[in-house]
Amino acid sequence: DCQTPTGWNCSGYDDRENDLFLCDTNTCKFDGECLRIGDTVTCVCQFKCNSDYVPVCGSNGESYQNECYLRQAACKQQSEILVVSEGSCATDAGSGSGDGVQNDKKLNN
Repeated sequence: DCQTPTGWNCSGYDDRENDLFLCDTNTCKFDGECLRIGDTVTCVCQFKCNSDYVPVCGSNGESYQNECYLRQAACKQQSEILVVSEGSCATDAGSGSGDGVQNDKKLNN
């Protein structure tokens, strides 16, 4: 125990405690793990996603190869990304891809 009457006094331990405080369940969410690398404790996202192509559309508008890759992206960005639909996300009508339904309606008006 490193506590003294005036606070904490741990030679070489304070930095580690500060790093651990910065990497906890409040700062390393979405299945990330706090990992010590040298003197630094950081949040890492070590997912073992398979290569199955079962695309999903994320709440951020991005398409992912499968739900595991979506979860990995949420971890790396430390922001919530939900599956909003099965399959790839609909493409932007202005991108020149997709079925062009929105563009056809605009042209006919």
